[in-house]
Amino acid sequence: IGCTLNSIYGVNGIICSTGRYNLYKARDRRTGRTVTIKELTRAKISKESQADLFQSEIRAFNRVRHPNLPLMLDHFSDRGNLYIVFEHATGMCLGEMLSAEGPLPAEMVFPIFLEITDALSASHEAGVVHNELTPSSIFLLGDNDSAQLAKLTDFGGATIKDDAVKINVRKTFRPEYASPEALRGEETDERSDIYSIGVVLYTTLTGRLPFSCGDVNELIENQMKGLPRRFKEAAPELEIPFHVEATVFKCLAKDKEDRFQSAQVLAKWLRSWRH
Repeated sequence: IGCTLNSIYGVNGIICSTGRYNLYKARDRRTGRTVTIKELTRAKISKESQADLFQSEIRAFNRVRHPNLPLMLDHFSDRGNLYIVFEHATGMCLGEMLSAEGPLPAEMVFPIFLEITDALSASHEAGVVHNELTPSSIFLLGDNDSAQLAKLTDFGGATIKDDAVKINVRKTFRPEYASPEALRGEETDERSDIYSIGVVLYTTLTGRLPFSCGDVNELIENQMKGLPRRFKEAAPELEIPFHVEATVFKCLAKDKEDRFQSAQVLAKWLRSWRH
């Protein structure tokens, strides 16, 4: 904070930090405009892999535009670090909210995830598979001039169909949220994102992951073969409607063919939560 990036952007605050990236509030000295700058912070991977993730995210945002996706304005490197500049937004990531406040009721979850599935549907239609959906990739908007609630972010691990440039993006997904096929090293598609959003929904509604595991190997085994705990077992203190649970568990089907086949279909089920 207090530094100037790329001789243009004066950083004057931090918005959030997820362990995968930092978001800063900054001022564009050319225009006086307030912007949000994303700094890639995946320290456990090489600089080369970070550069690949950086390029993948840029190409994804060049491919698809949607009101519930951040609007990319610029990108650059400065002193060995990689940055993407977006339109400014205030708020926090879903992961931060869950850590601070615990699980959210279905009536609050529904409108957030309806916007996220709309953004995901637009991405899929443009040939972009996110691959890394977690609570950290959902940014909840604070005070803003629109009625929007959330934006889908963090496309560094995205795969892009029919892309002329082939980037060897290292898979950096978190196994807690990865689909069975991703964990097996198979090709992912739109339905892999549906599985991941199911895990995020489960966590958002219950405050817990679908599987209670002692180590990462047990977690991966359960993600590939195990049955998620029913909501009453995972969070007996909560009253979550059965039709909400049914939606989440259909997302979490082990076989891709048994899941919702598109984000649009999932959105239709989410709309049923209002009734």
